[in-house]
Amino acid sequence: MASRGDLLAECAQQLRSSSYEFEVLLGASVTSVWQAFGRLVARQLSQRKGVSLQQLGKFGFYKAPTCNMAGAPVFLLADRFASTYGVVWRHRSSPAPLTATADVHMAALGSDAGLGSDQTRRTLDAILAFVGKKLQGGDYAGRLTLQGVGSFALDGKALSFTFDSTLLRSITQSDQVEIPPPSAVFRKSSSGALDSFRKKALQLEASKTHGDSDKPTMQRSLSVDSALQVVPSDNNCNPESVPLNGRQILPRFLIPEPRVPHQVLKARPDHEEVMQAAFQREVANIEQAKRVDDQFNDMMATRQRVVQIRDLQKRAEQSVARRELNALLNNQIEEKRSRSRQKSASGRDDYRDIKILPLEREMSDEMKRAEKQKLNQRLNEQVAAKDALKRDRRALDQVESAYFISKLKLQDDVDRHELAERKRVEKEALLAGWSRQKAIRAQKKTLHVHIR
Repeated sequence: MASRGDLLAECAQQLRSSSYEFEVLLGASVTSVWQAFGRLVARQLSQRKGVSLQQLGKFGFYKAPTCNMAGAPVFLLADRFASTYGVVWRHRSSPAPLTATADVHMAALGSDAGLGSDQTRRTLDAILAFVGKKLQGGDYAGRLTLQGVGSFALDGKALSFTFDSTLLRSITQSDQVEIPPPSAVFRKSSSGALDSFRKKALQLEASKTHGDSDKPTMQRSLSVDSALQVVPSDNNCNPESVPLNGRQILPRFLIPEPRVPHQVLKARPDHEEVMQAAFQREVANIEQAKRVDDQFNDMMATRQRVVQIRDLQKRAEQSVARRELNALLNNQIEEKRSRSRQKSASGRDDYRDIKILPLEREMSDEMKRAEKQKLNQRLNEQVAAKDALKRDRRALDQVESAYFISKLKLQDDVDRHELAERKRVEKEALLAGWSRQKAIRAQKKTLHVHIR
């Protein structure tokens, strides 16, 4: 079994060595497209999202039946790829379904690789077809690395995929980080809530004893005391035990309603500075994002220009090579023609100078005249034979016509005689019938006379 190194480099080398210009162009973009695909899969998996490539398979997570958080990432080979190339997939699929996966967008992938969507799709198809043919042959052992995600291991017709430990570690660490609550409040127990309620009540009584003349405006406090919480267990993954907002609220009749003086609610002096600093940071972030976008656009334009220049250079080199080949072939053809002409000219000799060969007999005018007379006589004989043949054919046609006409006349006489005989018989039959009817009528009349 053949064992080699980088399968991607072999695919690129095979495409570059092709006689078709389009495959050569695909070979130049194999590495960039495969690396862009690896970055896309790694980015999606780090965000706990699945990726689906119809020609290859799916990268995703199994849905946990009792917990909202998904498990480790998995790769499932597409049935179409396995059945087309007869691949033995070394992975036992779980009965649990995968989380939602998104199809690879070829335009975005091509933008990341600096290529068009059509060229990106054809490059991926070429890579997968190359890997499938290696697996279909069954005599190859190698590895295909998907940068930042893992690697495919080829062993004969068997295929397996191993995720990168760095990716698994980053996904595990992101799962262990505690998600902050939606509102900026501190988690307190029920006893802490009651203590804060007592403190607020004492402050209100103290403010009443001072005898303030103007009664401050009271507002419902939306501070920490209005969102008393109970800390849930970290090991509880059941979604029914935790509300949708991630915290548990006390009943309304247990929520205190303290009154805070108006002087306490006035704005802090450093609020404007904080807002100004935040605004400046936002402006700086927008400018930075704009600079990054400009740099990315410049880089994409440079890449596209480099690809176009490379394509034009390859086409120019191919056209020059084609012209040189045509010129070489034309020169060879002209040289062969000149050699054949020289050979034919050198082989053309005067046979009259050679004595051993028989020479053509010289004919005088008398001999030519005699030959012409013989030819004329033969021609006259042939013309006479043709005329006699025509006369014989004409006579034969006349005899055949006369015979045919006589036979027609004879048949006509027979038909006429038969017709006259038939008419006579019919007439006699009619007369006999008529006479019989007359006799019957006469008998009837005599019978009537006797009856009377």
